[in-house]
Amino acid sequence: DILVDFIQTAGYSSAFSAEEETPQAGLLLVGSFRDNEVDADGFLMNQMKCMELSSRNINVNRLFVGEIQEHEINKMLSFKFCLPMRYTRELAQLVHHKTRGNPMYIIEFLRTIIQRDIMTFSVKSRRWTWDDTSIDIHMISEGVAELLT
Repeated sequence: DILVDFIQTAGYSSAFSAEEETPQAGLLLVGSFRDNEVDADGFLMNQMKCMELSSRNINVNRLFVGEIQEHEINKMLSFKFCLPMRYTRELAQLVHHKTRGNPMYIIEFLRTIIQRDIMTFSVKSRRWTWDDTSIDIHMISEGVAELLT
């Protein structure tokens, strides 16, 4: 099995070609890309078309992942932090605002505020705690900010 993240940035020589020999036992190739960064008639899309039209019985499936809504983020935070949803509602609003609901950015943003001790587990309270104001003023990383614009 092969996973290629941001496949649109892979070099042409490293990309999978439908014309090359593939193992008879099977191969699972999972690639992720942002559709707004790939030309409809570019190399990657042409390769996907070749695979779809190939006589080699290649199955191409596409899964589109969109924005996660604020109430879904709240459910996720409530579940992961073992807290009632009323406790995580404001945090969910902040996370949604900072990440625009992008699943990858949500994970990265949460990881960052935990690493920077803006969100911590309180042994005394036996629960996760955070300061909404500190999270609100926390700057997202330049890479994420650049991708959101």
